[in-house]
Amino acid sequence: MLTIDEQKSLHILGYLYFRMGLYEKAERLLKALLEVTENNPYDVSVFALLASVSILQKNGAAALEYLENVFDGNVLTGRKVIYYLLKAQALFLENRSDEAKNMLDMYLLYKGNK
Repeated sequence: MLTIDEQKSLHILGYLYFRMGLYEKAERLLKALLEVTENNPYDVSVFALLASVSILQKNGAAALEYLENVFDGNVLTGRKVIYYLLKAQALFLENRSDEAKNMLDMYLLYKGNK
């Protein structure tokens, strides 16, 4: 089992791969991280990052699957508002325009209420 510091380090490394455009490496590392951890504080962020990678790879279906682990039924506020935008992008990739617009509206609504 990985310590919290090790989990955080792998999460940061996955993020760095993402920022460098090494999407396949980021995806492999982040999926591996999820496999060896359970309910760690970084899980939601890891799922959101995997959704971002999927969106950049034009895979809306995969992004939506990852985002299922991000949305817990509560209204997302603060820094988590960006998840609405991610979901809008994933829905758009899946040609679900009306739902994408609704998510974009949610993003704009809650972003304005910070």
